[in-house]
Amino acid sequence: MRLFPVQHSAQYEATRADVTHIILVCLVVGFLSFVVIGWVISVHFQWAVLLSRSVVILITLSALAMVSLGSVRGSARLLIWGLWCANMEIASQNGGLHAPQILAFPVQIGLAGWLLGRKETCVLASLTGVGLLGLLYLEQIGQIPPPRSPQPFMLVLLIIGNLTIATSAALLSRASYQRQMTRLHNAMNDVLTRDAELRKLLQLLDQCPVSVSITDDKHRIEYLNQAIERSRGLQRAQWIGRPSQDLNGRGLTPAQQASLAQAQAQGKRWHGEQTLPGPHGQHRIEELDVVPLRDAQGHITHWFELSQDITDRRWAAEQIERLAYFDPQTQLPNRAALLDHLHLLRNLQDGVQALVLFRLCGLRALHDAMGPEASDRLLNDMADALREILPDTAQAYRLGGGTFAVRLGRLPIMLDEALPAAQVQTEQWLHWLRRPIRPLQTPGGGGSVTLRLGASLYPMGLDDQAGRGLQRASLALSRARREQSQQVCWYTPHQVTVAEQRLRSHVEWTRAADNGQLRLFMQGQYNGQAELVGICAELRWDHPVMGLLPPERFMGLAPQESEDAGHTHLDEWVIEHAGEWLARNPMPPKGIKLTLPLHSPWIDQGETADWLLQRLQVHGLAPQHIRLALSTRHLSASQVTDPALLPHLSALRAAGLELCLQDVGLGVPSPWQLRDWPVQGIHLAPRLVQSVPDDSHSTALLAGLLALCRSHGLRVVAEGVSTSSQQQTLHWLDAEVVLQGKLLGNPMPANEWPMDLLADRPAVPALGASSRFGGS
Repeated sequence: MRLFPVQHSAQYEATRADVTHIILVCLVVGFLSFVVIGWVISVHFQWAVLLSRSVVILITLSALAMVSLGSVRGSARLLIWGLWCANMEIASQNGGLHAPQILAFPVQIGLAGWLLGRKETCVLASLTGVGLLGLLYLEQIGQIPPPRSPQPFMLVLLIIGNLTIATSAALLSRASYQRQMTRLHNAMNDVLTRDAELRKLLQLLDQCPVSVSITDDKHRIEYLNQAIERSRGLQRAQWIGRPSQDLNGRGLTPAQQASLAQAQAQGKRWHGEQTLPGPHGQHRIEELDVVPLRDAQGHITHWFELSQDITDRRWAAEQIERLAYFDPQTQLPNRAALLDHLHLLRNLQDGVQALVLFRLCGLRALHDAMGPEASDRLLNDMADALREILPDTAQAYRLGGGTFAVRLGRLPIMLDEALPAAQVQTEQWLHWLRRPIRPLQTPGGGGSVTLRLGASLYPMGLDDQAGRGLQRASLALSRARREQSQQVCWYTPHQVTVAEQRLRSHVEWTRAADNGQLRLFMQGQYNGQAELVGICAELRWDHPVMGLLPPERFMGLAPQESEDAGHTHLDEWVIEHAGEWLARNPMPPKGIKLTLPLHSPWIDQGETADWLLQRLQVHGLAPQHIRLALSTRHLSASQVTDPALLPHLSALRAAGLELCLQDVGLGVPSPWQLRDWPVQGIHLAPRLVQSVPDDSHSTALLAGLLALCRSHGLRVVAEGVSTSSQQQTLHWLDAEVVLQGKLLGNPMPANEWPMDLLADRPAVPALGASSRFGGS
């Protein structure tokens, strides 16, 4: 296949403009000679000469018409051969070799050499020689008449005409030659430029990192670049002329080879992948493209084969896909994989599945207390345990953090039969699942890592979605965490309604302060002699429908993060309004303090102590009149997560604030936490107080707790005292315990608290029974 156009002849041929110019010159010369002979030399008028000039004019006009129609070479032939025939005829009728027209033949042969090319010029010269010999022969036998005696001026005119035509032809041919040389020079420069580009392209092809091979239409190798030599460890010279299948077909499967052969038979491009052994024994994956190369007529002349090593790219793609669907820590499938599997199972209608979610509660505390290695080890142990104990019909997933999921299959189709079967399967591996977390106890006795489980069946209908199934299991898990259940909590339809109510209530009470629905109530605290020893500020939500609600009715309705933020907002409201109440109602000088129960973990923040002291100072209150009741649950978790908690509490105590713990007796704090924490008292949980004296175990626990507090010198407040038997039991166990509850007086609005009457009026009759620890 030629890359550049090639000239049809090595001779410099005339252009259309050149032919047009020489025809015009011949026309002008013939016309002028016709005029001069016809009018200037009218005395010697010769009809034969005029007739010959008329023929010349007719021939030139015909040639000019042909060149205007686009037939350049035909017009040149008509001009040369027409004038040659006319001159030969005139010479045969006017003396043969002695005729003046003999002078025109050399000029015509010169024009033929320029306008018609080498072959026709040789033919014209040969015929001219034959014609002259014929004239000579005819002249010898007397067949040619003698020449007429021309006038000298006519002979001069004929010579001038021939010289004009010869001179014009010489000048035009030189101009044409110069143009041809310029075009040739430009063409050579273009060839050199293209040659440089071709060399650059060849170097690029040879040094290209992609393996390139070129074969002929018979699929025999004609070219290989350096990349294919390096990647496959072969010598290019040894493969030239061999079938391309030996080079690029070894890693193709039989189906791929058949597809490649079919594409080549149809003249189409083929794309695929192949696995080949490397030079050092490693297998690599190559991407192969086979493309046909066609000539100008569309015929396939060669095949262009590109092969690129995509082993690293394939490995990276697999890693990206693995990161998208697998957890890098435990190597278990992640949430995206779970949703895809659930969606696929619903489409396949592969029976009922059980989706079990479980969460490692306390994992963050373990991470902060024992380091990330301990939490990572627990996660890996849990993943290994799941792989070991789960049957082949189950699949484990890690959803993030300490949350895992297990999908159980092969359950009965009917939902009422699938639930018992799923419960049986879950209980079979639940015992073994708890093994990795049994020995993990956080330092300081702050609690251990516990397991909470929630489960749901999936699908629960033809229109069930994967997201809904996961949502149901999440609701069951939330219930297990809320109830602190050790068993699997299975989803029930009622949980959706409860969740919606909890969310609605959470939104409403977080806006209660802005809507003016929060109320501050006060309740007295009394000793065994029925003397007022303290006042407890309590929060109430004036719900527009349900009326006054205590904090335990509306707190704990949101996720942990939202719950903490809402509690912090309410605690700030209580502190500010209690401060305003103290500013309007000075405390009596007998040492009665105002207890402020706090429900959020914000007390462990460094700026809280400064903020609280600033608010007290704004209202002109002394810290000695304030007692803070802190959330035991939050402090137990914060001691592990925030090492600066104890210094913050010590700073508040150093400022004169008395600190105590709420809801003691429900599991936290531990005995050594009571020893280490800078608190001066505790508030017994109402649930524990109200279980005595009917429950002997609760009574024994309460007796031990009171003895521990006496040994540490802690002030004890028993909340929720509602019966005389509870009052007498508490006084018998410890005469110094402070009582608070509806038996001693219901909470009342802060603006109705009779501050001027409480100094001298007892609230309940004095107790005369003896205390277990002595005193009356």
